[in-house]
Amino acid sequence: MPKTLDNVWKSSIGRDCRDLQTSLANWLGERLVFLGANTQGHPPKYTFDEWTHTLTKHGEALLNYAAKASEGESDTPDYREAQNALFFVTRNLGHLWD
Repeated sequence: MPKTLDNVWKSSIGRDCRDLQTSLANWLGERLVFLGANTQGHPPKYTFDEWTHTLTKHGEALLNYAAKASEGESDTPDYREAQNALFFVTRNLGHLWD
């Protein structure tokens, strides 16, 4: 079957990309919350409690943003919190493991 734009955008990755702000925030938020609840270690600059709290806080910020964005509200305080969560991820990418 030849690829058509309709086929491409109906694929699972196409559906995610149509609204990447929501799908990315959901995907990453769920995983940060999971790590916050299940991690066994922490980076040196955090205590264990600070690390788990921070993971959960940023995960929930992304999930809150995704919920608002899917309703058409994107420029809210949740947006700024979601941006902060993404900055946290970039600063700590090497520590997002367990």
